[in-house]
Amino acid sequence: MMWLYGVVLSASAQVKEGRHLAHEVMRKAEIQVDSVGKKIILSAKIYPSKFNAWTSWTKHHHFVVWKNGRAAHNALIETDASDLQVLEALLAIGAVAGNNLTADTWEKRAERSNPEPDKRVEGSTIEVSVAWDGQSPLSADNIFEDKFGKGFLFKFGGHKDLIPIWKSGCIVCLQSCPGGRISNANYTMRDYYDGRSKFEVQRANLPQDGKEVQVILKLQTAP
Repeated sequence: MMWLYGVVLSASAQVKEGRHLAHEVMRKAEIQVDSVGKKIILSAKIYPSKFNAWTSWTKHHHFVVWKNGRAAHNALIETDASDLQVLEALLAIGAVAGNNLTADTWEKRAERSNPEPDKRVEGSTIEVSVAWDGQSPLSADNIFEDKFGKGFLFKFGGHKDLIPIWKSGCIVCLQSCPGGRISNANYTMRDYYDGRSKFEVQRANLPQDGKEVQVILKLQTAP
């Protein structure tokens, strides 16, 4: 009986902790949480010219990144909210992290005998869109030209353990990358390494560099 009472207390504590977490997240200006609509809104700035012009080996990779993360310099969008804040907010609205990728998914992408780079991110499906004044939210299909035509299926990978190691700040990645909190299950890291994944922004659909935008992350399904 004492054991059962302890379990009930533990479950109650978890519920209270989740509510407290949602409340703490909602108070921050850089991130708004709609627990009823199951969506999160991030304040951000967009840089279309920078994304298209970037020439390093991490080109065509970063969709949304925290402005203080290591990967912010070549991302299309820099957010004021950190990747840890976003991860915690997604958990608070009921998203389930897949956590199925490992560091080797990225680091061993050139090794043909290693199966990790062929994995696809798992987790709750997240609809990702971008809006700004006077503009209805645009999905990734209207933001990027997808050169290989596989499209976008964004999943909540999670991978919290890699945040303090890589410090990339990556929130939304265009391939199944363990460095992103959310990433695109339709492309793998092997696709990226082999040049079978390439994105350019549709410049005519987007505002000027430095424009303030909102990134909307809406929970669609559990995994």
